[in-house]
Amino acid sequence: MRKLLLLVPTLLLALSGCATQGGAAFSEASAQTGKALVYVFRNDSVSGEFTPMVTVSGARSFDLPNHSYAALNVAPGTQRIDAEWGKRSQLTPNSTSATFEAGRTYYVRVSSGTHDGAVGSAVVFYMSDKTSVRVVERDEAMKSLPKTKSVL
Repeated sequence: MRKLLLLVPTLLLALSGCATQGGAAFSEASAQTGKALVYVFRNDSVSGEFTPMVTVSGARSFDLPNHSYAALNVAPGTQRIDAEWGKRSQLTPNSTSATFEAGRTYYVRVSSGTHDGAVGSAVVFYMSDKTSVRVVERDEAMKSLPKTKSVL
């Protein structure tokens, strides 16, 4: 019985490592030859429980949890980036289209609208139904990207 009591916490500790979310910490990369490098990232002030599925030009899809990013090498030209939040979330899907040039780096922020409000003496943060997918300047992206981890 004593061995079993020692074994259970050990197994729980080992399994909890499997549930840890997030990959490698952000590091800058270079675009592959003939491609544009696009960082798609999310760093909302309030994460909520919902994670959007991001699709690039209908082909490449991945989940984008809060505080994460994906570095994608895409073909030059116009690409569409969609964020679908899932039916249960009641958050509005959103997208953007942008023209990317080979050899250049771009930054696309996916975000959900968040608000804060006072309830008694507590401050409550909650998600609204406002979402966005937009290309941002490097300076704005670098305020968030170093705090994120890769999903790919």
